[in-house]
Amino acid sequence: MIFVAKLAFVQRLSWWRAFATIALSALAAGAIGCRSDPSADAAVDAGDPVIPHFPHPPVPVVAVAPGSVHTCMLHSDATVSCVGADYGGQFGDGVRSPELRLQPVFVPNVKGAVELVSGENHACARLAGGTVSCWGANDRGQMGLGPDASTDLPAVSGQTVVGLSNVVGISSGYLHVCAVRGDGTAWCWGGNRAGRLGDGTADDRSSPVPVKTIANVAEVAAGNFHTCARLGDGTVTCWGSNDYGQLGDGTITPTRLPVAVAGLAGAVQLAAGAYHVCARTADGHAWCWGEGDFGAIGDGAGVDRHAPVMVPGLEHVAEVKAGFRHSCARTDDGQVYCWGDNGNGEIALATLKPVLLPTAIVGIPLSTAVGLGMKHSCSVKNGGTETSEVWCWGSSSDAQLGDGDRGDAFPIPRAMLW
Repeated sequence: MIFVAKLAFVQRLSWWRAFATIALSALAAGAIGCRSDPSADAAVDAGDPVIPHFPHPPVPVVAVAPGSVHTCMLHSDATVSCVGADYGGQFGDGVRSPELRLQPVFVPNVKGAVELVSGENHACARLAGGTVSCWGANDRGQMGLGPDASTDLPAVSGQTVVGLSNVVGISSGYLHVCAVRGDGTAWCWGGNRAGRLGDGTADDRSSPVPVKTIANVAEVAAGNFHTCARLGDGTVTCWGSNDYGQLGDGTITPTRLPVAVAGLAGAVQLAAGAYHVCARTADGHAWCWGEGDFGAIGDGAGVDRHAPVMVPGLEHVAEVKAGFRHSCARTDDGQVYCWGDNGNGEIALATLKPVLLPTAIVGIPLSTAVGLGMKHSCSVKNGGTETSEVWCWGSSSDAQLGDGDRGDAFPIPRAMLW
């Protein structure tokens, strides 16, 4: 899965500090209490102190990068926060913890982040200087720290992926990570089942290796066991597993080296899900291919597509994202449309049944960025401003929606609380 967030710098806003000071003073005086719904804080012990929570983060959120059972946010001051499960050390403290984070906490030692991605139990940030820093689970070498790094213990935040410089884009799959350098080369590391690293082997790599046979790469998108690259001429190549046609070459034949996606031109953005891929083209349309049983292709058929098909009913698409088995698009007017698996409410419909065509998400403000996790979806309102908010829906089995609640299905979007 690819879950990407890009930064637009704005100044930290001093009004928040003043507001927080007033709120905490009011709390001490008994003027502020818990939310009125007692079930919303069921995961908090009765003896815990009462803490006020607000929909506006202390530092504005620019974009959101959900993972499997956690969600991370990129802030306007180039810092990162996360919420949900810490099973792989994805909060950057080097510890696998059974304790859930019910509200977002800032990841230590991450500064200068300009892009953020999440995987199963890890996260990575591209830094302003052109390097990459990853933290969390390293069982397949997905931290990129080299062969001497422990694969048993999570990596703490603040470390740098070895051997990479001048990085201009990153993407994370389930257990692997890829990067694009300014010279147009693509590099990948981590788990290499089905050859998803593109080096012609199936060997896991703890250090970045170059993807063979391609050049002039503009963007990479990493899925579960496959990876795709958008080239500078608007064409797309993919490699790795192809059980559902996710390589887009018209076959279901896997390959350890890149093959051209058939019939797609003018691509300007990519997103890879677990077993499918979507692309945004320069004319504002969305195209998808791969697994379609749950509707992630969005063409209404509910079948696998071995080559790209246009998603009907969408125009002026500004951003497309892919989750485990669902997809979403944000249009240039801020509307969000989603389709695919809805078993946990990730399409924001209470039916909890697959949705085969794009459906408008109701109950959220106009969006400036979206991000999809394994079984949940998130949207950012007014990214980078003092009124920025994060709204999420779908599974919150591990509190990954960030409002303090837990549950298998929350089809009604809810604001993340701070």
